[in-house]
Amino acid sequence: MAKNLQNMYHKPATLFFCLLLLASPVLSQESTISAEDMATYKVDAEQLVSYLEGTLNFLGDPNEVIAEKDIIFNESYLKIFQDAETQVEDDLDNKRKTPLNKDVQAYLKDVMFFYKKVTFSFHINSIDQMINQNGQVFFKVTTNRNLQGITVNGDTVNNNLVRYFEMNLNQQKKDLKIVSMYTTRLNEREEMRHWWNNMSSSWKQVFGRSVLVYDTLPFMNIIHFSDSSLVTFRWIENRVEISQQTLPDDQREEYADDSTQINSTNTAIYVQVPDTIKADVAVLYKILRAFRAQKKISIAHDHVIRNLDPLSELTELVELDMSFTLIGDLTPIRNLNKLEM
Repeated sequence: MAKNLQNMYHKPATLFFCLLLLASPVLSQESTISAEDMATYKVDAEQLVSYLEGTLNFLGDPNEVIAEKDIIFNESYLKIFQDAETQVEDDLDNKRKTPLNKDVQAYLKDVMFFYKKVTFSFHINSIDQMINQNGQVFFKVTTNRNLQGITVNGDTVNNNLVRYFEMNLNQQKKDLKIVSMYTTRLNEREEMRHWWNNMSSSWKQVFGRSVLVYDTLPFMNIIHFSDSSLVTFRWIENRVEISQQTLPDDQREEYADDSTQINSTNTAIYVQVPDTIKADVAVLYKILRAFRAQKKISIAHDHVIRNLDPLSELTELVELDMSFTLIGDLTPIRNLNKLEM
C-alpha cells in the first residue's frame, strides 16, 4: 500500500511542477498582447501580404493605367510600408547573384522596369511574434513567393523564392506596416535561436538526442537559450508527508474504516524543474548549423510528431523518411528544392 500511495502523490506533484514550467517566464517572452489581439494581428498580417500581392500584380499588368501606378509609387505605397526608407531585397532580377537592397519606391518602379508583364503570389508559411532589442513587438511573416512573367528582353521567368516580411506594430493605432522585405536572412544567430526555442520537445529529440554539449548535457534537454545562458531541466528532491490527514477528501473517506491504518511517512519525490545556467553558447550555434545542414532525416514510426514545421529551414535536405507517421500536412517542406520524395 505504501508503494501505491507514493505513486498517487508522485503524479500530482509532477503535474504541479509541469504547470510551473509552462508558466515560467524564462521559457517564454512576456508579451503585452492578449491572445485575442494576437489573433487579430495575424489576420491583419495576412491581409497586408494579400494587399501587397494585389499591388504588385497591378504594377505588373501592362493594361493598367500608368497614372494610377504613379499614385502607388508616390503615395499609396505608404498604406503597406512604414516609410520611403523601407528596404526591400531585390528579387526581380533572376540573374542576380549577390543580395541588393533598394528603397521601397525604387523596388516598386523596377517591377515595370524589368518586366513587360509579371504576376506575384505569396503563400504564407508562418507568422511569428518577435521582440526587438528595445522590447517592442513586431511580426515576422515567412512566405513562399512565386513569380511568373516575361522580361523586357522577352525571357520567360517562373521561380519560387522564400521571402520574409518584418512588420512593425503600432499598438496605439493597432496598425501593422512592413519595415523590411528580404530573402537573405539578416541575423543568422537570432534565426537559429528562434528556430530551436520554439521547436517542440519531440522534434528536439530527433535532432539532439545523440549530441552532448558541455561534456554531459544532452542537446535535446536544452529548452531555451539566449546569448549568455540556457535553460534545461534538473531534478530536485521534494519531501511529501503522507498521512490520513494529507489525503484528498475523496480518498480520505476510502481509508476511513478503522481496520485500515495509514501510518505517517515522509516520502521523497523527485521532480524536474527548469534551471537557468550561464554559458558560452557559441558551441550551440555551431551545432544548430549542422542540424540545419542535414541531408537525411528519419521520423519513421514516430506517432508523437504531428507536423514538419522545423524542416522548413533545412534547405539542404535530400531524403525524408516519414513512413508510418501521422503527418498529413506537407506545406512546411514545399520550398525544399533538393528534397527527393
